[in-house]
Amino acid sequence: MKTSKTVLLYFILIFNIVHLSAQDKIVFDSTTVTPNGMFIGDNLMCDRTEVSNSFWKEYMHWVKTAHGESSKLYKATMPDTIGYIYTLPIITSTDTSFFQLSKYSYFRLPNYDDYPITGITLKQAKLYCEWRSDRVLEMLLIVKGLIKVRQNRATKNPFTIKKFLTKKKYKDERELISFYPQFYIADIDDWTVIKNLIQKKEISVGKINSKNTYEAVLLETNSPLLPQCYEDEKREGLLYNILGNVSELIDSENQCVGGNINDKTSDILKMEVTECNLPDKLVGFRCLSKWVKI
Repeated sequence: MKTSKTVLLYFILIFNIVHLSAQDKIVFDSTTVTPNGMFIGDNLMCDRTEVSNSFWKEYMHWVKTAHGESSKLYKATMPDTIGYIYTLPIITSTDTSFFQLSKYSYFRLPNYDDYPITGITLKQAKLYCEWRSDRVLEMLLIVKGLIKVRQNRATKNPFTIKKFLTKKKYKDERELISFYPQFYIADIDDWTVIKNLIQKKEISVGKINSKNTYEAVLLETNSPLLPQCYEDEKREGLLYNILGNVSELIDSENQCVGGNINDKTSDILKMEVTECNLPDKLVGFRCLSKWVKI
């Protein structure tokens, strides 16, 4: 139920950032926020949540439909689910069989759709961001009536931003917009911006899920130990789990930020860049985004 609501909200966000006036030449500009994002700087947005299992499954389904289940592109989307076997139990239970199932099925079971995707590489995360850029622009153009909905995605020639910017078939449509969305993985400079904003208390991070809270949950409740990407409804101006929960990869080989549930709160608050070997069961990611002028 929560997953379907998340997907619905995602599309509502896309519809809301389009200027629907037929008189507009600029369909959208650098002052509008991208889906699931919030401004952290001038034309710089950060996802309010980590990329979830449900978002990753949507990505995998699209690639499988467009390119085929046996394609290299689809196989390249698969996370390293073997790594989940070695983690602490995601659900505490006296039922041993359920305990084993939970370890193997963190990614596959719908129970965990709203939990962060982990077990992926930097290359996989970058490809997801590129795909997401394509899909957001495609939907915006469809909503504006500039391109038609593709009834059959089972094609090796899907819509991409690269094609939109270079192909003659989109010449007229290109003249009607000035910007396109670009999602990407944060680099160290981007993390420094986020770190400074947190230290200045100009953005809120909410609850920090660390080793301290993780052990408390393990001892006192039967709740999932790895927290969801967000709890209840999303609140404006809050970057959920930017500190704690799972570490988040940045665009630097084998480096992560934010800390995770194996780290003490005091260490997480140092907000240092740390080493990590990808893929890892406690490393996820979120996207940054900006509008690029055509």
